[in-house]
Amino acid sequence: MSLNKKLRLALAIVPLLALSIMENSVVDAAVALDGKSATTAANLTLLEKSGPVDPLDPSKPVKPLNPGSSTVGNLRMDYISDLHFGSHEVSGTTETYFATFDKVADLTGHRDPVTGGWITDSLGSYRDVPNYAQVTNNTTGNWQLDVRNSPFTSVNGGVLKGASLLLDNIEGHNTIVGSNISPNRTKLLGNNRDATVVATDGVTDKPAGTWTLAMGNMSPLSPDSKGNQSVQLTVPGFSEKVAGETYTSTLTWTLIAAP
Repeated sequence: MSLNKKLRLALAIVPLLALSIMENSVVDAAVALDGKSATTAANLTLLEKSGPVDPLDPSKPVKPLNPGSSTVGNLRMDYISDLHFGSHEVSGTTETYFATFDKVADLTGHRDPVTGGWITDSLGSYRDVPNYAQVTNNTTGNWQLDVRNSPFTSVNGGVLKGASLLLDNIEGHNTIVGSNISPNRTKLLGNNRDATVVATDGVTDKPAGTWTLAMGNMSPLSPDSKGNQSVQLTVPGFSEKVAGETYTSTLTWTLIAAP
């Protein structure tokens, strides 16, 4: 008998054996012999929920005008705003510039029941919101968010010496009632040294879920505001500046898992 035939024979016999076994096991699993007990099954599928949300109301999904940066995992950064300080005339005195607000559009739609991904039915108009960072914690542990920045440097190598970046009035928002964190007023000096924006190790309730760290809340600002006054770039008068040059700093955000 050839090998192929042996395989076909084995496959023909297996269903008969399986049917016999199933008939006996169904009786054993569903109803006990005394007829007084039975078993059933229950299951739950957990879907991933991700994507940027409104920095002041994390229950609302939004689409930022600029995608920003993100990471993946049970503890992750979903979104972080870029900071733009616009164009200004060269000045020989110390000047403070405000970042332009981030822009997001409200999403109307629903989540896919299979994948958990967001399905957009309509997209609202873009509107101003505070610059923000968004963190999702699907673990039972604490976390810490640090940030550092490089010097503001032009493509020709010029550096704005002494320039400092201030992230102020940072508010933590979460959809979980009773959860609370206290972000720090963060000043960056362009020296590539980490500054801690928030550490949750002192929080009584574990800070799970999705958190937004909004830099300001916009409530005291008028439509003619010069920008987000909670995000400031200060350039000393003594710093050498070249007209027509764009100076750029890289912010490195680090999310750390804590016990």
